[in-house]
Amino acid sequence: SKAIIENLTGRTYQEAVPANIADPWTFINNLCTANATTNAMVAWTYPQASAPTGVTYGVNTIQENHAYTVLGVHPSNTNYILLRNPYGSLHGDPVLSSPDVLTTGTVTIGSPARPTIYLSTTTDGIFALKKNIFQSHFMKLAY
Repeated sequence: SKAIIENLTGRTYQEAVPANIADPWTFINNLCTANATTNAMVAWTYPQASAPTGVTYGVNTIQENHAYTVLGVHPSNTNYILLRNPYGSLHGDPVLSSPDVLTTGTVTIGSPARPTIYLSTTTDGIFALKKNIFQSHFMKLAY
């Protein structure tokens, strides 16, 4: 809830609707330092019953009615948002066809640099999701 996020972060709660953001990569990157979020940021998905037409969820893809941590944006590919599923070790990364999810390469974000993200590791819950999938599948972005 709004109060919980404000108490945890000490910051004023703000939110956006991804479908209404012209370019999610730019929007999120403007809240980052060196492509990494500097404050807590979370995005959550719709319940399947209220999802936009054509959007489907599943245990092995993007999960319905579920929150993900927004880690930042891909530093060299402006089409991808870096997310983490908190249940990643249980569910693994979403199994979506390429190019919806990047499954190869490494990413280093932050200043100082955070640990390297290995996109080929499919059991850590960290993945790079194409921004148009982020826009269609995610209901809110809070920061």
